[in-house]
Amino acid sequence: MTPRHSRRFGEHAADVRIDVLIKVLEVFSALVLAVTLYGITRDEDHELAMLALVCRVAEGVFLALSIPSYLGLVWLAKAGVGPGALDSSTTNALRTFMLMPVPSVR
Repeated sequence: MTPRHSRRFGEHAADVRIDVLIKVLEVFSALVLAVTLYGITRDEDHELAMLALVCRVAEGVFLALSIPSYLGLVWLAKAGVGPGALDSSTTNALRTFMLMPVPSVR
């Protein structure tokens, strides 16, 4: 990643922070939907209600697991600024690692 690209990424750090806020709201809404769906359906079929609750909670957990990677990208966008900054080769290696696509399981 060239310095020009890292500057462009740093310019969009506010957008990434907004994405993190949206992810937190998604996690919260998934958990609220889990409890609400359980409350509505537990009298009809308890096993189905528990299955729906577990699926929604799992959705919230998986969404929450993606938040640290977004925060890591924001940190890397600002890593080259100020005292104690990482050298450019370390910063570029970390950025490359964080932006690598996740391998799919087949």
